[in-house]
Amino acid sequence: MPLLRCVLGRILASIVLLGVLLSVTGGAAPAQAQQAQMRPDTASAPVSTVLDTATAANAPPQPAPLPPLSVVVEYARQNAPKLAVQEAIVARSRHEVERTKKRWMEGVTVGASSSYGSFGNSVVDAVEIGQRLEVGIKVSLFDLLGRDASVGVFRERLEAAKRQRRVLAQAVRKQVIERYYAAKQARELTVVQSRGYTSTQTQLQMAEASFRQGTLSVDKLSRVTEVTAKAEARFRKARLRYKKAYDQLERLIGTSLGELQGADLQQATVTSPDASESR
Repeated sequence: MPLLRCVLGRILASIVLLGVLLSVTGGAAPAQAQQAQMRPDTASAPVSTVLDTATAANAPPQPAPLPPLSVVVEYARQNAPKLAVQEAIVARSRHEVERTKKRWMEGVTVGASSSYGSFGNSVVDAVEIGQRLEVGIKVSLFDLLGRDASVGVFRERLEAAKRQRRVLAQAVRKQVIERYYAAKQARELTVVQSRGYTSTQTQLQMAEASFRQGTLSVDKLSRVTEVTAKAEARFRKARLRYKKAYDQLERLIGTSLGELQGADLQQATVTSPDASESR
């Protein structure tokens, strides 16, 4: 009898323990199902869509665009202080040429006189009564003969002023083009570094999610974090370099590049330095 009681007691204990395990398992299953429903369904979404969404959210603002080169060069040519001074010198030289061409007329004088009375002639011993009218023109031979030489001197000065204007225009054009392409290269590098930085940010977010789920080790997460930090440093350095090049170009042309974005290309086309030579 004691043996039978012992066997029955063990059987009852096993049945009770099995019931407890079944109740615990049954209670955990609905909780897991509820958590699965609350968790976003990323498995059903395409991987490319998830990556594109994350990349778009992490993308930094794009750098400021540059206006067309033709607009920048023409604006700089029209507003360069050195060219403005040289234009005034050309205008003065042209005025000197025109004034020298007409200078010989300054020595021309016209005179007239008239008299009335008796006029004696001792040769023929005669006396005449009447009226005398005299008209005369005086011309300076020095001004008349030296006119061509003077005009030639001032004409050479005019041509020299035009050549200097052309040299200055070429210098301004060259400097603007160099600054423009330096800024353009810095902007392109900034865009490339921005894409790399955005990609590493997305990878870091995915790595952090995997680490929280326990599928990624601390070492791998640290490596991804380090790569992201280096990509961010390169991006910020490229963005600063572009800002400096952008500001230098604005100071060179004397206006904001943003104001030239909507400029009319038909009104602001690049003028060759030789185009103004005929003026």
